[in-house]
Amino acid sequence: MSVEPQQRKSKSNSKTWEILCSVRLAVIIIVIMAVSCVLGTVILQQKSPEEYVGRYGAGLAKFFAAIQFTDIFHSYWFSFLLVLLCVNLGCCTVKRWRNKVLMIGFLVTHISIILILIGCVVDLLTGVKGGVNIYEGKSVDYYLTRPDYQKNPLGFEVFCDDFLIEKHPPKYKLITYVKDKD
Repeated sequence: MSVEPQQRKSKSNSKTWEILCSVRLAVIIIVIMAVSCVLGTVILQQKSPEEYVGRYGAGLAKFFAAIQFTDIFHSYWFSFLLVLLCVNLGCCTVKRWRNKVLMIGFLVTHISIILILIGCVVDLLTGVKGGVNIYEGKSVDYYLTRPDYQKNPLGFEVFCDDFLIEKHPPKYKLITYVKDKD
């Protein structure tokens, strides 16, 4: 009697492992992320609620806010997709790894992708974006965040010694050819 629940648990773990190791799951995650990136490009991101209401209407604006379409790349579900892709890639790497010298490229490539995905998740959860203008001969020790342009201390000072803009002519020639009617 005690063997049957153990077998069920083993089958359940095995099935979960197979799903996490499947390339099909990776493709599904990547397709969902690609569609999300397109939506994040088409739908305005990080705007005020009034701008969404004015552009899309009250109902759609409320829907976008509820499912975090107003800030897709910082949403919890997008972070979850990144983590799930990272777990999937890690499981695929472990399952397919064979201790051979020829597999080192495979391992390095997959570990590199996993590290990039982890960096994306860390940036999404803890990263802050900001900017500052530094004029020639001046220094700043803060940066400004959007949308409220609040000053945040850097903890160090940035000095602009010199600023140079170089312009280079294009390296192509425009040639046109007009053919006679004959």
